[in-house]
Amino acid sequence: MFSVDLINPFDEQNISVFPDFFKCQGAFVGLLSDGRLAGAANVVINKNAAIKKVLLLKEFDEENVRRFFLRAITLKLINCSDLILSDFYDALLEEIGFCAEGNGMKCLSKDVVFKKMCGGDQKTTIICEK
Repeated sequence: MFSVDLINPFDEQNISVFPDFFKCQGAFVGLLSDGRLAGAANVVINKNAAIKKVLLLKEFDEENVRRFFLRAITLKLINCSDLILSDFYDALLEEIGFCAEGNGMKCLSKDVVFKKMCGGDQKTTIICEK
């Protein structure tokens, strides 16, 4: 079972999983699988919230796991800022309302849409302002 929480970048166990990852500035969100670190994200909250980088261990790097983690991170950030940025493009972020901008993506917190993923109508049109 997965959970998402802030993690300590100085914890030796976390450093051993992603040795160079925790050298960045900002906060770190962990994807935990039965208490074990399965992924990590670096986020920064200033005027805007930003997802800087996301890593998953190879055995957890599947689309549904990545989708869950990105949605959970976004859910945490919509309460921190009116605008959420991503330093990278990911089609899974487009599913919830992010639009491409340069090499990254952006979304107003009020425009984030978490569609049902287990049945029902999954067709939603998202209009991106260019």
